[in-house]
Amino acid sequence: MTKPKLTKELLIERAFELFSQHGYHRTSIQDLAKACGLTKASIYHHITSKEALALDLIKQMRAQYESELFAMLRDQSLTPSEKMFQFFTMTGQYHEQHSYSCLLSKFLTELNQEDGPLWDEISAFAKEAVHAITEILPEAEPGVNEGHAVRIFCL
Repeated sequence: MTKPKLTKELLIERAFELFSQHGYHRTSIQDLAKACGLTKASIYHHITSKEALALDLIKQMRAQYESELFAMLRDQSLTPSEKMFQFFTMTGQYHEQHSYSCLLSKFLTELNQEDGPLWDEISAFAKEAVHAITEILPEAEPGVNEGHAVRIFCL
């Protein structure tokens, strides 16, 4: 029987699914190997650690948000109200397509400073998102503040 060929894309996809369902700490390399139809040893031919894989995943999500969502929030041709409408539309699409917001919320609630580089990356991502929202939210809706932006990002 031929073992399935593991690509980086498939590995990221399976990790994303497992981390979204079970969280970082409750997902093991064995779980990932099983989801990919491989042995645990085979997985380590593609990654150095679960932490490195999660960091890659967070960086990939952050890059996509930066290139699409945050770039749109900085677009001077849109009004603040249009930016907020686009923000919610795009965030909803991300959630439907990739469950990004679900994974981000899970990581934000599960990880802490003891998780070192993972915490640093996810908290920097959250701060960047809150800052981007805070920049336009008061213009779109007077009277709102950073606390509102935090709640919006963590929906």
